[in-house]
Amino acid sequence: MSDAEERKRAYRLAPCPAYDIEGTESWLEDMAEKGLVLSGDGFFAGVACFWKTEPRQLRYRLEAAPEGTGLWSGNGGLPAEEAVEINEAYGWKYVANRGQFHIYCTDDPSAREMHTDPDIQALALNIANKRARANMITALIYFMIFPLIHLRGGVLLTAVHMGSGLMLGGLLLVLIALGRTVARVLHLRRLRKRLSAGEAPHRKNWRRRALYHRRSRPIFIGLTIIWLGFFFQGWSNENLGGNIMPLEEFTGQIPFATLADMVPAGERAGVILFNPWIFQG
Repeated sequence: MSDAEERKRAYRLAPCPAYDIEGTESWLEDMAEKGLVLSGDGFFAGVACFWKTEPRQLRYRLEAAPEGTGLWSGNGGLPAEEAVEINEAYGWKYVANRGQFHIYCTDDPSAREMHTDPDIQALALNIANKRARANMITALIYFMIFPLIHLRGGVLLTAVHMGSGLMLGGLLLVLIALGRTVARVLHLRRLRKRLSAGEAPHRKNWRRRALYHRRSRPIFIGLTIIWLGFFFQGWSNENLGGNIMPLEEFTGQIPFATLADMVPAGERAGVILFNPWIFQG
């Protein structure tokens, strides 16, 4: 990519989560009015990549992906060619993905909606809602049930090895992640009910919670990185002997009794340690 093309790019942290369809659509349209048009690179870790252009009037729509948007999903996470062709026939061009949604855009103010029947859109959204519920159940099993089975009641011993602060910090991060998953499920359920009732919501005041989202997400990611750093440092010291010090090098007060404490100095030479192996054979 040339320097001229690179100067045309701009990056912005999204003011709403990926599952907030109305907020994402409204924000992208407002960015286009400021001369920032979403590029094909889309979103990464909540950051959107834009092209700098002249201010434009664009409409964006998020379509629930039927098979997910990951690289290992069907068609590499891209929408089916038939769906792209049909939407292009109505004036909508596929742009990128965000979360479990495909993003389409049009500059034609007279272009018909991708879903003229809110009930049909509700059925499509139900796919994303089911996937979100499945992710919540998976997260619940992995982060809560599996550790309880693995520890087998050894919570106190685990806290001793990890440190109570590190263990409580990890538990707090797990609860926050689980809460975010629950919020996604509830949000999509409320939106599906509105669509089933005949509403077609596409505009929303995304600024109301923008500051909270833009601050909470980097803080959560930063705390997770810090926790992982301390965790792997402790794991490395535990397994590579970083926490072991030879007894003769320890200068403080030893917190346990040694052989020197139990046997007087004059009797140490006569102490014979019992070895059961010498009596075998």
